[in-house]
Amino acid sequence: MKKFYLSIVLLLLAQAHTLAQYEFFNNQERYKINSEQLTDAFNANLDSLMLDSIILAYQNSLSIPGIATLIIKDNEVVWNKNYGYRNLQYQLPVEDSTIFLIVSISKTILATAVMQLWENGLIDLEKNVNNYLPTGFTIANPRFPGDTITVKMLLTHTSSILDNGTIEIPLISCGDSPLSLDSFLVNYLTPGGSYYSLNNYGNYRPGEQWNYSNPGSAVLGLIVENLTGKSFDQYCKDSIFIPLSMNSASWFLAGMDTNQIATPYVGSTPICHQGWPHYPIGFLRTNKFDLAKFLMAYMNGGVYNNVRILDSTTISYMLSDQLGYPAVYLAPWWIWKQGLLWWNAFPINNSAWGHAGSWYGYLTYMSYDPSEKWGTIWFQNWRRYESDVSGLGEINSHFTKYAYLYGNIYALASSVDKPYAKINVDSVLFRSRFSNIYNHQFTPHLIFANLDSTLIDSLTLFDDGLHGDSLSNDGIYGGYISPIPIEDFFALSVSTLDNQTNKYFNTSDLCRFTTAGPVVIDSLIVTYNQFPRTYTIKAAVKNESQSVTLENLYINMSTDDSSITYISGSLSINSLAPGQTIIPSGSFTVRVDTNTFSGEFKFNFNIYSNTLLYWYDSFTYIITEVEDNESLPFTYNLEQNFPNPFNPNTNIKFRIADFEFVSLKVYDLLGREIVTLINEEKPAGEYEVEFNASNLPSGIYFYQLRATPGGGQAGSFVETKKMVLIR
Repeated sequence: MKKFYLSIVLLLLAQAHTLAQYEFFNNQERYKINSEQLTDAFNANLDSLMLDSIILAYQNSLSIPGIATLIIKDNEVVWNKNYGYRNLQYQLPVEDSTIFLIVSISKTILATAVMQLWENGLIDLEKNVNNYLPTGFTIANPRFPGDTITVKMLLTHTSSILDNGTIEIPLISCGDSPLSLDSFLVNYLTPGGSYYSLNNYGNYRPGEQWNYSNPGSAVLGLIVENLTGKSFDQYCKDSIFIPLSMNSASWFLAGMDTNQIATPYVGSTPICHQGWPHYPIGFLRTNKFDLAKFLMAYMNGGVYNNVRILDSTTISYMLSDQLGYPAVYLAPWWIWKQGLLWWNAFPINNSAWGHAGSWYGYLTYMSYDPSEKWGTIWFQNWRRYESDVSGLGEINSHFTKYAYLYGNIYALASSVDKPYAKINVDSVLFRSRFSNIYNHQFTPHLIFANLDSTLIDSLTLFDDGLHGDSLSNDGIYGGYISPIPIEDFFALSVSTLDNQTNKYFNTSDLCRFTTAGPVVIDSLIVTYNQFPRTYTIKAAVKNESQSVTLENLYINMSTDDSSITYISGSLSINSLAPGQTIIPSGSFTVRVDTNTFSGEFKFNFNIYSNTLLYWYDSFTYIITEVEDNESLPFTYNLEQNFPNPFNPNTNIKFRIADFEFVSLKVYDLLGREIVTLINEEKPAGEYEVEFNASNLPSGIYFYQLRATPGGGQAGSFVETKKMVLIR
């Protein structure tokens, strides 16, 4: 095990990855209720069985050994599910008591410890960190030695202290780190130290730039030790874990029952439980119910079970934007607001805060919404080698959406009867069902507004059978939006007022419609290709709007004609001005059954703008003449590979005469299949494939082409040729 682990360390050292690069967040995930055109299965119905199936599908698709999940709403556990195994080898299941490494969720514990000292007047966040460090240990960016690094800069990742993977990663150990926190930090941050490098600091002034920093955060743990006279782990035990009855929580493996700790898996391989010298930034181990006690303390303004760990005003300060600009992490779409180590990282409604973590063998996250009083915890004991999050963003979207919506009265399965409505003519019927698990009486309102909210109105929805809502008391609520006099796009939201609790809840952007356009297919240009017996369809697209330029158009084509056996392609237009007609550069390819084709094309077109479907059109085209301008013969052919003999690369050319299912395989002298080069449908034409035999010994090999109409065996073309590999 240790030998394997060291190989991982060497690999990661070569890649120069750091824990900072393993944090997860993808703010581009659409956490709001999607428009009807983008509706997924989860959005159609809030159902625990459906969420359960989504999590199982996520687990199975990635072969994740174990997952532990928990959702809290209004101080009650509304979701508690465990999946799979904490240890595959011994088939030990994940249980409520299973302990996970929570990775950088640990930083929220670290922030709590620091802010407890702040409340007691022991720390001024705006002061130089050197005021609070052990005697003889001072920190300064060597490029800007006169600049002050404050405590708050450490709490907001703006200290200019950086992770340096070439130094930090080799310090990972199996078991607890033999290197103490203070020894590591002194040697990492002080010139002349055994882990010191100029690259441990950024080439910018302290406070000038955000850059996620594990060693910078770890300095906060040393400050706690120096000011309290206790080790950081002992301080947390006395001031956080014992008061909150977090009996499973531990910063170190020593003294823990490792059989209760989820084994970390890197891909399919188990690795050892690990340690790092700067442990306060990511090495707390606990179970989900103990972490939930800490989370509920934050959800209740600093109090859990009548024990206060922080004042509510302190928590409000910690969970506020400290930078005034968005933190961008690793990629432009990973964006959040930075609090005091906490992140505004799960913004279903822009008020949820939390933290996530990723480490060799673990992915975790914790989030909560102070206003809606929900909280989520997710642990899994698996991650691949690379610093990917492997679908966690998508599953997190479903999971937190369930937490956000649970218990609220909200619209679902909403729709409009006209995604495009003519100005001053068409009314738009909106209909929706509602989730109302407590069966409270409520009043719903439809709110519709153009996208810049300069035109906004509302109407009451009814389930009385008189407002386009089908039958009275059937659970479908409806209402008509009167004809609109301007061309624009409109987003529809629904608010509800719970008549028993007076709680107001709004689900935004449920679906959309437009009065701009329509976009229509003005004409078709049809070209027949004798070889490979297909039609190329190009379309002239027109914007019939009087005043609105339409952006990011996407058009697909379909037909109900059974004689048309194949359609591929799509059209896209970046911008289409009012009254403008454009023939896009793209086209559709169509194949027909010549025995049944009547010579008349009847196509349907779906036309999207910014991924939303607004317009429909249809077009009939009668073929009156076919020009034969193709001279290539309709034959099958498998050519001799070239070069032959070869070492180690050779090319294989072949031709097929129709739309076929094609396989091209290589066999050895004993008839054993070596490799499949092609195994898919292809239109008629000539093809060339390169074969690389660098992993094969010298000898005689055979390659076989099989071309089969429709993938069946009848009428197949089969040919085999020999080739020679010489080393």
